[in-house]
Amino acid sequence: MVDLPEHIAGVRQRIIEADDKAFIDLFYHNTESPILPAEKQSLLRRRVSDEFNVSMRDVILVGSAKIGCTLTQKPERPPLSPFSDGSDIDIAIISSRLFEYYWEQAFNYYSEVREWEKLGSFRKYLFRGWMRPDMLPIDSEFEPSRLWFDFFLKQTGSGDFGGHKVSAGIYYSEHFWEKYASRSLIDCRKYLELEGI
Repeated sequence: MVDLPEHIAGVRQRIIEADDKAFIDLFYHNTESPILPAEKQSLLRRRVSDEFNVSMRDVILVGSAKIGCTLTQKPERPPLSPFSDGSDIDIAIISSRLFEYYWEQAFNYYSEVREWEKLGSFRKYLFRGWMRPDMLPIDSEFEPSRLWFDFFLKQTGSGDFGGHKVSAGIYYSEHFWEKYASRSLIDCRKYLELEGI
């Protein structure tokens, strides 16, 4: 079992010392998760890969479930807060094909049915090369959204991943995902500087 406080101290040191690419390469591509054992991580990635017909190498465990702590500040917790009972298991799917599929479906819905409540937020993330399924239409007429959430609710409810909520986002390419990860690192460094940590 990983000693999380010691692990987080190591993460903090790497955030301060390493450039963004070195941190991403180490913690997202070459380090085991201190939260999800390798066999569970592989199981989840394979299920996502099979469900959405993407390469397993394009399904990445991210966020606090991967590195042991959050990098982004949230109302209830500062950066470097440890993964907890209320934390999600987040997946990044890097696939231009899947991204374009959901983009086309959302555009068709907009053209043929109507605007939806989160359309403005959907556009904001689209500009960043990130498809956030929770910003898609949620109405029963939009089947891609229903199938997406049915799949991830099933993973959450399976108990295979500790009962944590399992969710995912789709990135058009690795470039956009790395830019998102870099933004989190920049924000975390700013927090550490302001707090004098």
